[in-house]
Amino acid sequence: MSSTYSTSLRLQLMGTGDQSGTWGTTTNQNLGTLLEQAITGYQSISINGLTSYSLTSLNGVTDQSRNAVLSFTGTLPGVCTVTAPAVQKTYIINNATSGGYGITINTTSSGAGVTVPAGQTYIVYSDSTNFYFASNFNSSAVNITGGTIDNTTIGSITPTAGSFTTLTAQTIAAASAYNITFAGTGAITLPTGTTAQEPTSPAVGMIRYNTTIGSFEGYNGSSWGSISGGGNATSTGLWQNKQIISQSQTISSGYSSSSAGPINLATPYTSSSVTITIGSPTVFSVTGSTYAAGTTMTLSTTGALPTGLSTGTTYYVINSASGAFNLSATYNGTAINTTGTQSGVQTVNPTVFVTVPAGSRWVIL
Repeated sequence: MSSTYSTSLRLQLMGTGDQSGTWGTTTNQNLGTLLEQAITGYQSISINGLTSYSLTSLNGVTDQSRNAVLSFTGTLPGVCTVTAPAVQKTYIINNATSGGYGITINTTSSGAGVTVPAGQTYIVYSDSTNFYFASNFNSSAVNITGGTIDNTTIGSITPTAGSFTTLTAQTIAAASAYNITFAGTGAITLPTGTTAQEPTSPAVGMIRYNTTIGSFEGYNGSSWGSISGGGNATSTGLWQNKQIISQSQTISSGYSSSSAGPINLATPYTSSSVTITIGSPTVFSVTGSTYAAGTTMTLSTTGALPTGLSTGTTYYVINSASGAFNLSATYNGTAINTTGTQSGVQTVNPTVFVTVPAGSRWVIL
């Protein structure tokens, strides 16, 4: 009788009476080589630059697909599909490639495959048609209910010990509310930056330290407002506020504000020649100066301003970056468009205003 081969591991199955005097060689190959390869075998396979790869599958001799552990190396240009024989088999797959792409292993039966992310090692198995994960673990959806996280970053692809790029506490049900408690006697470091560096799309409840005004500030849904004055010595029973206001501010409608005088509205910038580029929107450029968003200013000219602008009118700086900015007729409003022509030398004259809406009041003590 002729020899045949087993379905999954392709071991040689000798027919009755076959290989007289040499059957020991075949048996040793089956037991000492091929079975060991299936149980303990490790194979490193380079798939450098590939997006598809088929494992070798041979009868009665060593091959790639019989190994227990497959470690893939090389740099990938995209997700690489690795095709295994359509037989029942368990693998430990190590994606040791670079480039940040996953490895999808499937069978020649074109069934469902599974993807092993870059840098991960998964145990997978095939039912001869589809591949499956051997556990419910999924590195992209991990619930951490306790314990210690070391050398792990949540919200980032770069591991940093004890670092979180984004930490969000959410309610599980509409009727539930959860609080975050920071224990210890230390402090929390808030984001710090200038007025110009305020988030462009703030959310209600955001807080930060504003270095321009020397104060903590919070966002109430429509504007940023000071939470406390800089340098307040609360431990001595003193509450201090700055006496120089160096940028325009608007009191929220329906609210009142108080300051301890004397108060000086200081012009934060000097008057400068400006280049006006007529268009929609109009771009204003001042060499060597970058104005904070919300800075108020008027325009003057030795000739004529473009249509859409006028002298003596208060405008607000928006979209400021590297000496170029737009102007709006209202605080944080829409950029002004201009048409027509202009002549002479145009000048911007920064000013500082405290705006007190109707129904509000500002008391200087």
